[in-house]
Amino acid sequence: MLGGLPDDSITRLSTTKNNNLFNNIRVYPSHTEEILSIKTYKKLIITGSRDHNICIFDLDTNNVIHTLIGHNSRVTCLDIIEYENDFRIISGFDDTTLRIWNLTTEICEHILYGHSDNINCITTLYDKMIVSSSFDGTLRIWKYNQSI
Repeated sequence: MLGGLPDDSITRLSTTKNNNLFNNIRVYPSHTEEILSIKTYKKLIITGSRDHNICIFDLDTNNVIHTLIGHNSRVTCLDIIEYENDFRIISGFDDTTLRIWNLTTEICEHILYGHSDNINCITTLYDKMIVSSSFDGTLRIWKYNQSI
């Protein structure tokens, strides 16, 4: 289980056998402003923040392994799109766009336009489909047509 702390760090939590108590076992200093979104993928923790950045932490090394920079507004939501042995990070922003990131190159490969207000939620469906919602009251479904 993961939890965000007011000091903009990430805490990894584990459950004890007695009384289901939580123990703070690790703090990850990361962003310069509050964390707004968290996603996990295998042994990675991916966070989005009000500081406009996405940080990727490796649970094996306990280090930040990537910082994705390129947004001009806060990162409000994150998800992963997976295909065979590869994946992309999808991020939603207050600037009304979705972005598709290649973690290997740390480059934003695609910017998706269509919403007229802040993106507040994204999720993925089967067959490389992305669903996004916005404060504009719309739900959009996007099909990822490129081989990853």
